[in-house]
Amino acid sequence: MGSNAYLDMSLIHPHPANIREELGDLSELVDSVRAHGVVQPLVVRPHPRRRGVFELLAGHRRYAAARQAGCDRVPVTVRHGVDDGQALELMLVENCQRRELNAMEKAEAMGALINRDYTAADIARTTGLSSSTVSYYVALLELDEASRDKVRTGQVTASDAVAAVRRTRKRARAKAGSSADFAWEPDYLASTHPLARKARKLCDAREHTMRRRIGKTACGQCWESVIRQDERIVAGAIADELTSDLERAAAAPVGTV
Repeated sequence: MGSNAYLDMSLIHPHPANIREELGDLSELVDSVRAHGVVQPLVVRPHPRRRGVFELLAGHRRYAAARQAGCDRVPVTVRHGVDDGQALELMLVENCQRRELNAMEKAEAMGALINRDYTAADIARTTGLSSSTVSYYVALLELDEASRDKVRTGQVTASDAVAAVRRTRKRARAKAGSSADFAWEPDYLASTHPLARKARKLCDAREHTMRRRIGKTACGQCWESVIRQDERIVAGAIADELTSDLERAAAAPVGTV
C-alpha cells in the first residue's frame, strides 16, 4: 500500500531503468494538465540512496507533461518498502498494461520480466492479460534489431511480424523432423521445448542450483542464454521472411494486397 501526497517536481527523479524509450506526442496531455492538473497520481518511492528525494516508478508521460506544463507540484502515491527488484517489476508490469505503448515496447517489457524468472502464466496473472496475448507479444522478441525497428516505425505490423516468426518456427520444426506443438512457443518453457536439453545442460554447468527452474528445466537466465543463441540463427531467417513479405507487397498490383 502507499500514502498519497503532493510533491515538488524538483524532488521527483525518473527511474533510470524505465523501459519506455519514447514518450510519444505529449501535446494533448500537456494541454489537459494545464487545464485540469495531473488527475491520476504518479507512483513514486523514497529514493534508495538520496534522502528527501523520490524515484518515479509509474507515470513517466504524466511527469513529462507536468514539466512541460510548468507544474510546481503533482499528486503522488508514495510506495514504501519497495526494493530495487520490486521497483523494476512494478514498472515493467505497468508498462505491459499501458495501452499507448507500441507492441515492441510491450514485448520488451515482458522480456525483461522473463529475465527476472517470470513465466508467461506469471505475466498473464500479474498484468491481467490473457496467455495468448502474452504469447503474441513475446514472439516479437525473436526478431532481430532491424526487424524490431520495422515494427516500431510501422513498416511492418506486429501481427505480420508474429506471423513471420511462426512461419519460421514451423519450417525449423519441419527441418528438424519434429511435430508442431505449442511447446515451441517461448512462453511454454518446459522439458518439451526444443531448447530444453541445451538449457538444462547450461544451467547444470553454471551450477545454478539455488535458482528456481522454469518448467523444472533451467533458470530464467539460462533459458534466455540458449534462446538468444538460437535467435542469432533464427532471426536471420525471420528477417529474410519479413523482407520477402515487404518485397511481395511492393511488387503486387494496387488493390491486390
